Amino acid sequence: MREAMDQHGEFSTKVDGTLEYDAFIVFRAIITRQSGRSFAPKRTEINAKKLEAFNAKDQQEYVKLFREGQVEYQKALVNITKKACEWIELDAQNYQLSIRMYMEDEQKRKEIQEKDAEVRMALETKEVTETEEDIIKASKFKFKRDMEMFRKLQSLKFTTSPQAQAEIQAIEMSKTSDAITVEFGFDLAHLAKASKHFNLENNDELKSFRRIVIAQKESEEKQEFERAQPPAEVIQKIQEEGKQLGEP
Repeated sequence: MREAMDQHGEFSTKVDGTLEYDAFIVFRAIITRQSGRSFAPKRTEINAKKLEAFNAKDQQEYVKLFREGQVEYQKALVNITKKACEWIELDAQNYQLSIRMYMEDEQKRKEIQEKDAEVRMALETKEVTETEEDIIKASKFKFKRDMEMFRKLQSLKFTTSPQAQAEIQAIEMSKTSDAITVEFGFDLAHLAKASKHFNLENNDELKSFRRIVIAQKESEEKQEFERAQPPAEVIQKIQEEGKQLGEP
């Protein structure tokens, strides 16, 4: 980590002490990569236990292990961030302010998320030995799981806090990764790497399948809206009753 930072040279800052955008991108990438490496042994251990809980359909144990993994990764991230800031003599608070500032910009947020994904993908060391057909099958399997997750979240939309919804979504994504492992022998991270390897973003078969899934999702959203909307006769009756009350 220190070698990578020394190789980059000076991490330029603004007058307020926050990092310039280009320096921030490099610095964050180094922290993300090193945090992933530091967390890897614990991640492997927890993932093995999570997979056991998934196969046993032990929801309580699965959620417990998922949360344990989140806590352990945060510990690794905080530790690496502290060391990185100390090495370049950057105030840790100014780094957090840099994150907040750039994440508020929609375009920069997208670029940061893409870079984060790129760094994490580089940590996936398993060689792609599957065929393109295998990866297409796994991708379709994932799309179907995504639809199931969408339906589950829709049912919780108006009764669950945004924070709880975010955790449920993350847990469901973790389950999708485990389901792919059981079905195909590799996890979601490897699927992402293999998809890029075969350039499946431009695969016509998957594009068509994705369009069908999206159309189904939009249809279900429309049906949900129509079920929630009062019938036309009820709305008309309310309007008539309102007119009898006079002008507001």
